[in-house]
Amino acid sequence: MGMFRKKHLLGDILLSDGIVSDEQVKDALSKQRITRARLGEVLVMLGYAGRRDVEMALEKQKIARARIEERVKYLCGRLIDEIGKADEVGEAFADIQKVVAALRDRISKISGK
Repeated sequence: MGMFRKKHLLGDILLSDGIVSDEQVKDALSKQRITRARLGEVLVMLGYAGRRDVEMALEKQKIARARIEERVKYLCGRLIDEIGKADEVGEAFADIQKVVAALRDRISKISGK
């Protein structure tokens, strides 16, 4: 998940859009630890990014997260469907085991064993 999530971090979005440099993101992150402000606010305060740039990046982040959420919901639905199929197979197998047990019982009665 780390690699998947990294593409959707604010600093990485601004970096990939060419708004900030890697050094600027690192500097802002170190200042963020001290100020406890949001990264976007720190980047704007330092003059590394404009407020509009941060807003656009946050919108991209929101869209990316919504896509991820939709994908997760879809995959969970698929998993639930597959589990349901596995349950059906398990029930059918249990029925087969009952039939086999009944046949063994009859055979043993017929053969006297």
